[in-house]
Amino acid sequence: MTETEKATKRAAELEAKLKAYERTEAQRKVAEKVGLPAALATRLQGETPEELEADAKALLETLPKPTKPAPGINATNPGNASTQETREQKKARLAGTSPDVFGTGAGVFWGEKP
Repeated sequence: MTETEKATKRAAELEAKLKAYERTEAQRKVAEKVGLPAALATRLQGETPEELEADAKALLETLPKPTKPAPGINATNPGNASTQETREQKKARLAGTSPDVFGTGAGVFWGEKP
C-alpha cells in the first residue's frame, strides 16, 4: 500500500468517526431538548435535527408516565413525632399508657425496673 493510499484510508476512517460523533452529539442534544432520558438518546433515528426530534417525541410518548405520590404521605415521616419532642413525650408516645417499657432479651429499657 502506498503512502497516498494509507493517507486516503486514514482520512476516510477519520471522516467516519467524525460523522458518528456528530450524529451522537445531535441525538444527545435532541434528547435533552425534549426531556428524553440520556440513556435512550442513541436510539433516536433520523438524519436531520427535525427527524431526530420527531422520533424523540414519539419515543417519549411510549414511555410510562411517572406517578405522583399521594398527597400528605411522606415515606420518611416516622409518624406524629415532633423534632422538639422531649424524652418523656417520646416515652409516652411509644409506650402508650405503660409508664415503663421493658423488653426481653435485646429489647427496650426505659425507667426503673419494677
